[in-house]
Amino acid sequence: MNRIFITTKSWKILQWITLVGVLTGCRSTNGLSDEAREQKRERYETVYTVGSHIPKTVRRGENPDANNGASPVAVIEGERARDAVRAMQPRP
Repeated sequence: MNRIFITTKSWKILQWITLVGVLTGCRSTNGLSDEAREQKRERYETVYTVGSHIPKTVRRGENPDANNGASPVAVIEGERARDAVRAMQPRP
């Protein structure tokens, strides 16, 4: 049977290469220079719409669209609510 043996020196080199790869892979930038980042802060502001905890970035002075991209919601009351619940229940 042929077995592959890794020498101690090869093993340490492999560990260093892995360590360097992991540490350099963790460092990330958002691709903006400091000057571009500052210009973005001057033009845009982060706001929270009513009923949402998700921040939105909008141009300064503009109003954000409320629930932009959210699913439509309808309020059902009375008999329509009862019928909707019954329609969702499995039939025997």
